Parts: sequence; structure tokens; C-alpha cells
Amino acid sequence: GVKRISATKLSTNRSGDGQVVALLDSGIDGSHKDLSNARISHMQDYTGRGLVDEHGHGTHLAGIIASDHPQYGGVAPKSTLWSYRVLNENGLGVSQRQLVKSLQDAVKQAVEDSKRLSQQIIINCSCAVPRRARAWGRDYEAVCEAFDAATTDAIVVVAAGNQGPTPRTITAPGGGSAVITVGASVSRPGGPHNFVAHYSSRGPAIHGRSKPDIVAPGGLKNLLGDHHKECSLGSSRMNGVW
Repeated sequence: GVKRISATKLSTNRSGDGQVVALLDSGIDGSHKDLSNARISHMQDYTGRGLVDEHGHGTHLAGIIASDHPQYGGVAPKSTLWSYRVLNENGLGVSQRQLVKSLQDAVKQAVEDSKRLSQQIIINCSCAVPRRARAWGRDYEAVCEAFDAATTDAIVVVAAGNQGPTPRTITAPGGGSAVITVGASVSRPGGPHNFVAHYSSRGPAIHGRSKPDIVAPGGLKNLLGDHHKECSLGSSRMNGVW
């Protein structure tokens, strides 16, 4: 993934030292050997299950950001990670209402925690409130608004969602107007690189917003057969999880 975004060509001396990335996800395995150089602060749990990552998604993303593995190195291996656990052992919220509240509270807390620093933090959230049913109303809008508000104090990067390829499937907080919404790209063996993933949510978002803002290497494999075979993104893996 690092090679595919040409990060190594942009600079050879940017290690992320001094940069804080607040990760809103399933937590981080602070003892993972891929993260030995990263400074990890488990800031808050919103699931009621503790600070430990029981699912693996948060640790996977932490590796993409800060892994110092010789082959699967992260973009910023010396960055500082703040962990705000909003997803349970199944990678979900306890309920939709609880997930919405957790996301709102966590992003506000990350901004509040950052006020003691002299530089902007990066807030990364790959969670998703889908654009359907009750989420299309107040829940969807509430999450987007909370993350848009955080952009006055932080660089906020969020996922477009995994609801593609149907149009108008951008999930919250990706439907916000001020956040950087990222779709997923994949590489096909013997084929094109950085091809927009089949599963990646498509725009436009609510109110006709042009989303996503950018696509970058993504994680899921397409299960539609050999014609759609795509390479997923390798990163840190927790024992006992997929």
C-alpha cells in the first residue's frame, strides 16, 4: 500500500515522529510486535468491554499507519496513536443508536484531548453508519455533523463505506461536507493498479455532495469470482481473528 501511493517517493525522512493520529475503531493491540516503535495511548473505551482490541480491525489500521514490519511497514512508523474504541468484538456497535452516540462522543473527545498539543492531530475513522432505514434521517446527519465540526481543529479522514458499487451509498461520517472521504482502490493481478474496488461506496453523498474525495488502497477481497479477483491490503494481523 505504501508503494502504491508513492509515499516513499514523496520523502525519505518522514517517519511520523511527533504526529498524533487518533484512531476511532475497535481498539489497538498495544503489544503487537509490528507496533513496537509506535507510541500508543489507549485513551477511551465506548463499548463497555475495555480497551483491548477483540476484533482486529483497529490493529489492522494501526499497522497501516504505524507498523515497523520490514515488509509491511506503515506510512508513519514513529507516529503516536490515540485509541478510541467504538466497535465491539464483532466490529459493530452494541446498537445503531449506541454506535452513533459513541462516534459523536469519541470525535469530540479527540478534539478536546488535542487542545493540549501545539499542532493539529489527524482523526481517522473507518466506521460507518449506512445510508438506509433510520440512519438516513437524524442518525446519519448527526454523525456527519459531529465529524464536520471536528475539522476546525483536526485533519479528519473517514471511510466512504463498503456499500458499493451502487450509487449514493456513501456512509456516515463520509457524507460530511468538510471531512476527507476516502474510497477503496485495489490492484488486480496482471491487470490495472488502483482500480476502484467493487465494494467501495459510490457518490454522490447527501445533498449532492461530490464524494469520495480520493481513493486509496483498500482491504477487502472481492468474492465475485476470478473475473473480479483483487488484491487486498496486507497489514498487522491479530492472532485468532480473520
